[in-house]
Amino acid sequence: MASRGLAALGAVDGDRVLTVVVEKVIPMLGAIDRERMRQGAIEAVACLVEQMGMNIIPFIVLLVIPVLGRMSDTNQSVRLVATQSFATLIRLMPLEGGVPDPPALSPELAEKKVQQRRFLEQLFDPKKLENYKVQFINVVFRVGLIFNEYFQIRFPLP
Repeated sequence: MASRGLAALGAVDGDRVLTVVVEKVIPMLGAIDRERMRQGAIEAVACLVEQMGMNIIPFIVLLVIPVLGRMSDTNQSVRLVATQSFATLIRLMPLEGGVPDPPALSPELAEKKVQQRRFLEQLFDPKKLENYKVQFINVVFRVGLIFNEYFQIRFPLP
């Protein structure tokens, strides 16, 4: 019932409500040891997504990654609601690029939005992946084999 009330408030003043949701409710999705908290948080997100429709677009990037994480939750109801919400959010994702940030968006949330947008772009388009140099080390096993930087196993010189 509280989730529906929050969604009704979101329909009236979406920017302020979604700012509070991103700051206070979304972190509850990560409460691994509190099942009811996760259930309530994902239900709130689902009601907001359903009630706000297109008005949720400026905040989609801030919602997609946490909802994606709950799609593998241990609780079946959380997984189901997260999957349905994720499907709705993904359908609206292409529209997000043309919508400006809300004026009331804090600088912290604006930076978080940029980071998450970059992650999602790399996830959906491998051509946008940044080059990352992986540091390798040689590891000597007890049997005397060397695991070199090219992931090849070879025998040490006598």
